[in-house]
Amino acid sequence: MLEFTLPRVFATTFFSTCLLMAACACFAGEAGQISAVEVQDEPHHHTAFENSVMRLYEVELAPQSSGLYHRHLHDNVAVFLTDAEWGNQYFGERKQILHSQKAGRITFNHAPANGYIHQVSNEGSKAVKLVNIEFFKPTRSVLPENPQQQPAMENEWFRAYRISLEPGQTATPLKLAAGIRILVGGTQFEQIDEKGGIKSIGLLAHAWQWRDAGSFTLRNSSPAPVTIVELELK
Repeated sequence: MLEFTLPRVFATTFFSTCLLMAACACFAGEAGQISAVEVQDEPHHHTAFENSVMRLYEVELAPQSSGLYHRHLHDNVAVFLTDAEWGNQYFGERKQILHSQKAGRITFNHAPANGYIHQVSNEGSKAVKLVNIEFFKPTRSVLPENPQQQPAMENEWFRAYRISLEPGQTATPLKLAAGIRILVGGTQFEQIDEKGGIKSIGLLAHAWQWRDAGSFTLRNSSPAPVTIVELELK
């Protein structure tokens, strides 16, 4: 656990030193002494998948609740599985930033050399659920082009497509590098390969899966609209 007691003006220099130490770090916030943990130790961030290039957390906050102050050392992306009325309080800032996000929203967060520390809260009346992925190193993959489908977000780490389908609707074909598939709404869809083979995919316990590289078409086989976020790693 990290405890913050030093004046704010010394925070950046002291934080650099703390990264070289195994002992606790100390800083001062506007509201006095606070404590923080590394993101993997924050109780609302559940590590669900990890490999050499990324780590995936399942995150859930109950209505009118807050997580602990925690530190992110790596660039990361969040995909919201639910609508969210939430607050974001960065260490050292006087005001909390309030956000209103729709399910399927993708947000990217850059971590400076020493990381960043913040606390998130659910300001709404329903649980907030999201998937958070932090990146360790690039895969050096060459991403195929999909001129019929515009990316929802792209940067040095990933390219993300957000595909919304009504019941029975089929998307345009995609050719993707390996990455993560996230389902927002609904529980089932179909993946149709280049030879016409159909694979029914149900995501009940988790709203995501690792997806190998390949070419396919997606079809909504559930009775409700779905949004599928296809995130391919660079």
